[in-house]
Amino acid sequence: MTPQKRKDGPGGYNPDVVKQKRQKYISPNFSEAWVKFLDKSIAKTAASMLNAQVIEERRETDGIWTMRYLSGFKEEMLGEQIAYERQAHQARLRAEIPPA
Repeated sequence: MTPQKRKDGPGGYNPDVVKQKRQKYISPNFSEAWVKFLDKSIAKTAASMLNAQVIEERRETDGIWTMRYLSGFKEEMLGEQIAYERQAHQARLRAEIPPA
């Protein structure tokens, strides 16, 4: 028997074998939340300090806070926005699924 030549390069690298590149897992999910402060200056300071801060430092999932101060925002606007988004979602569902 004749010994076969290895196709491995230095360090065990085989150029004939192509490995798939591992893709980093990026979570498509996000959540929204609102924080109410009693003092306007504290709200502005907290928003500027916590904006773009890493929540989790695990390698797989890095969560980042994105915060901003909304000037002139009222709590009534929040309820109206949620109701509008719910109606828009139901309208899209009705458009996708015609009645049988």
